Amino acid sequence: MQQYPVSTRAYLQQTDLPGIQNTAFVTNMEAQAMLITSGHFMGYLPEHYAQAWVDSGEMRAIDHLNLEHHSSFYLAMRASPAVRNIVKVFVKDIEDVLGLEEE
Repeated sequence: MQQYPVSTRAYLQQTDLPGIQNTAFVTNMEAQAMLITSGHFMGYLPEHYAQAWVDSGEMRAIDHLNLEHHSSFYLAMRASPAVRNIVKVFVKDIEDVLGLEEE
């Protein structure tokens, strides 16, 4: 794999694939997808984001190498004694989708 150019997210300041030298840096998933679908780069994309390209045969997952990258996501909001109703509704929707209980 070391012979293939790799694209990674610029904000990581390191490669997504250990032992591989980056040859391109991107700041968003759209740019990453563009480089990968060009056929000249490898790189990580979230599975749900890449699925349409995988289904159409434009991309393929390299599953046999056991390469995975997990990212944590956080929901942050301004600390305020009077949280706006739209914020409450949004937070509740996120909790419902993820099966979380309000803390």
